[in-house]
Amino acid sequence: MKRNILLTVVSTAILTAASIGGETHYAPSKGVVPPAPVFYGTGFYMGLQGGINAYQDLGGTRRFNINGNDVSIEPKENIGGVGGLKIGYVFGTGTVRPAIEADLYYNGFQVDLDARVNGQNTKFNAEANVNSGAFLANFMVRFAFDRFQPYVGAGVGGYYASVDDVNVTARGTHFSGQGGESAGLAWQIIGGADYYFTEKFSIFAEYKYLNYEDPSADFLDDRIDQHLVVLGFRWHF
Repeated sequence: MKRNILLTVVSTAILTAASIGGETHYAPSKGVVPPAPVFYGTGFYMGLQGGINAYQDLGGTRRFNINGNDVSIEPKENIGGVGGLKIGYVFGTGTVRPAIEADLYYNGFQVDLDARVNGQNTKFNAEANVNSGAFLANFMVRFAFDRFQPYVGAGVGGYYASVDDVNVTARGTHFSGQGGESAGLAWQIIGGADYYFTEKFSIFAEYKYLNYEDPSADFLDDRIDQHLVVLGFRWHF
């Protein structure tokens, strides 16, 4: 009898110690659904962009021979303005994501020209506003590091440009008028980065190396190289 009581006490003590020292396990509930993963910057989007045309390479000094005189025309670069829309689509949800985009924007800057004859200052100056629209299709690769997403790409399309508000001063005499129009091939190389505040909304900064081919102006080179910097907002839907 005493032996049975002793075994009972020992068994009870062991079970009590095990229940105190061990972890409590519960059967998993079939009704609990894990939260869906968060993917920033996927699918269709639209964006607004605005910034500056920081520099234009207009081809440098152009030289002509007129009636035996060496005439040089020197274009000067000025800062211009850029603004427009983006409409695109980002494929997939991985770290590396291809994307396509329509890049549509106004691009304007002012051209100043000085002229010399046989190396002498002629007191000649001309200025005009170049207003253009660029319409390009971009092909890009985006790198999704959660909220921060840098990207690189290239685009090809066309442009339309007009030369307006032409003002010429020569030896104290002033002339004004309108210039011509031009259209042709445009292409660009781009690089930038987004930061997403939500899955659908980001701000971005972007650099564009833009080229207008065959601008149809005697005082310009066969293309205009331009350097654009823009900031913008992007909405996915």
